[in-house]
Amino acid sequence: MNFRLPLVVALAIPSLARAQDLPITAPARSVEQRITDLLEEWHAAGRFPGASVGLVVDGKRIACCVGAAPDDAEKPIEVDDLFLSGSIGKTYLAAAALRSEGFDLDARLSESLGDRDWFERLPNANAITLRHLLRHETGVPRHVFSPDFQAALIADRDRVWKPDELVAYVLDAKPMFAAGKGWAYADTNYVLLGMAFEEFTGKKWYDYAREELIAPLGLERTVPSDQRRIPGLVQASVVMGRAFGFGEFALEDGAYAVNPQFEWCGGGWASSAGDLAVWAHALYAGDVLTAEQRALMLDTVPARGLGPKREYGLGVMVTETELGPMHGHDGFMPGYLATMGFFPESGVAGALMLNGDDARGVGRPLYLLLVEIVRVATGG
Repeated sequence: MNFRLPLVVALAIPSLARAQDLPITAPARSVEQRITDLLEEWHAAGRFPGASVGLVVDGKRIACCVGAAPDDAEKPIEVDDLFLSGSIGKTYLAAAALRSEGFDLDARLSESLGDRDWFERLPNANAITLRHLLRHETGVPRHVFSPDFQAALIADRDRVWKPDELVAYVLDAKPMFAAGKGWAYADTNYVLLGMAFEEFTGKKWYDYAREELIAPLGLERTVPSDQRRIPGLVQASVVMGRAFGFGEFALEDGAYAVNPQFEWCGGGWASSAGDLAVWAHALYAGDVLTAEQRALMLDTVPARGLGPKREYGLGVMVTETELGPMHGHDGFMPGYLATMGFFPESGVAGALMLNGDDARGVGRPLYLLLVEIVRVATGG
């Protein structure tokens, strides 16, 4: 039976409610729903297979996602899926360096690595300090942009790279500038820093990071990207990464196209967006660092190339936004884009991860999308 109220009765119901001081309002949308709606809007208008968001708001973890695998529309993105986080991995090493008593940031790199047979061939070798490495002020070029390195990466996709083999691609190169007299981002700086840190601790980097940072925070969806098969890693669409010799997809029969182990301390982790947001909150607002150590980390220099209103500290990108400063980092690996940040004025931490590396396909830099997500999450 199709039962309908007479028009006069239907119109009278709202009036009766107002008379009884019971205003009729639509149910408030949850933060999760507001963020999901925003992601779906971007997904419909953009060119990326899927995205995952993690937030820490008022001590509560929030996770949302949209989209699917690029090769299987029937396999949706889920909040616990892993994405390669790229250079965001530098923040773990920076935190370890800052919190390690006796690891003198103003010590020369030569004190740690000066006995290596290649050391004198490193650009600016004897002038580089550990602080220069952390803040990308060494003048050392990026080994990952070497055509010879890129060819070698594709030629032997299972190769396990030694740090010395990565550094070899910049030996005898002309320095980009004198150490401490300029700024240029280079993964090579963090490979060198990782070597120095292992010398200092006597531990392998991943062992130290798991014991001191990952396990204590309960980051169960954060794992080293040190092999081609990473359980839980989502399939991804490759566009920018094709310059490195990749094909259409990041995974081939479930394995990454090359051994991502080459990243090591230049990145080196896979994570869920939820875990990454927890890490951002712990690093920039929690107990990972003391207030004094955090102040050292946030001692920034201008960083041309990262975008307007952005500077670089000791393993941190500091960005001026409409929501105040954002402390965080961006990441790229063929197939994946990621960003994380903490907003001191609201106390919110967040992460946004994509299983597609076409930066133009999202319309704006990823960190600006994270700003919009946090604005919506906080009702701004």
